[in-house]
Amino acid sequence: MPVGNVLKLDEYRDRRLSRLLRAKVLLAYDPTRTALHEHLVEIARSSGSDRVAAVWMDEYGPGLVHPYLVVDALSDRPRRSFSPESLHRAWERGVPGVYDRAVDPEAPVGTFSIALGSDGARGWFVVAESAKRGAPLDQAARQRVMFLAGECSALVLHRDLDDPGAPSEEEAFAGWQILRDLDGFEADEQRARDVHARFLVGRLVRMLLEDDLVMA
Repeated sequence: MPVGNVLKLDEYRDRRLSRLLRAKVLLAYDPTRTALHEHLVEIARSSGSDRVAAVWMDEYGPGLVHPYLVVDALSDRPRRSFSPESLHRAWERGVPGVYDRAVDPEAPVGTFSIALGSDGARGWFVVAESAKRGAPLDQAARQRVMFLAGECSALVLHRDLDDPGAPSEEEAFAGWQILRDLDGFEADEQRARDVHARFLVGRLVRMLLEDDLVMA
């Protein structure tokens, strides 16, 4: 057989570990996301899932699923699209509500969702998916997953309380870093137009970041 037709499995064997290590390095700047990443990785191991994520839905919005942090063992570029159906079913069961694909004959293949609760405007969830339907989790694995989901809940529901210092009046207004360039030059029409254009672009970027880069 020609060498060119032989697949070298050692090139693929360690891809999952490599993805996890790269993600850990990229998240090192944020202790909250680093801790959350560790919990999601452990949930993936305990549940046998290929993709696990902490996501949220705007309780007063159009119902889009916003991924906050995704651990995807099957793709170098994490898949960020999630169906809201399993999240709604988990939410209907209360908090912490569990929607288990293995005990629901109508469930999409490989879906396991846990409702974590609300921070006032957002409903938070942990969702785990696998490429195929598996057997129900045994009692020990289920308890472990629920414990880790509780740890995730503590991180995402109280993330705004972790800031040790309250922001100043200027810091509280996100557009100040742009509009401050106009301070003292209010009569300069060209400068005002430039700052206005930058403000519009900055506002759009800020909106996308706050929505975790989810667009309808």
